[in-house]
Amino acid sequence: MCSFCGCESEEVIASLMADHARIADLVYRIRQALHDERLDEAGLLTRRLAQEFDRHSRDEEAGLFRQVRMTGEGTEELDRLVADHGRLRPGLSDEKLVERPDHLRARLDDLTLHAEVEDNDFFPFVLQSLPDRCWEAMAVADQGRLE
Repeated sequence: MCSFCGCESEEVIASLMADHARIADLVYRIRQALHDERLDEAGLLTRRLAQEFDRHSRDEEAGLFRQVRMTGEGTEELDRLVADHGRLRPGLSDEKLVERPDHLRARLDDLTLHAEVEDNDFFPFVLQSLPDRCWEAMAVADQGRLE
């Protein structure tokens, strides 16, 4: 997780980065379970990971990504990230994935790379490029969900 540009000072990004940390922890635990040939545990953890990533990616798309899309900037990178979500969500939800450990490891590699791109490239970009009104709109939307 990047800590150089101050992204975590913006509440929306800090929350998404915290999701990435939880996802990274699950990825680590799945890799350990696979290494130790504890496939039942790897399966349970993979289901938790799929649920966590599904919630995270949908929140990201409805909040931050939506605001970025409205500015018209960074759309090529945004399109790649949304495509990643569209590929990773069903891939991680495949119930038989744990029966193919090499495929599961490849999905975990893809997910890890995706989070690194967001943390190190995309989030710093949007922190600098999104106008204040976009951050305010996301804060209001978050308040509405909490009430």
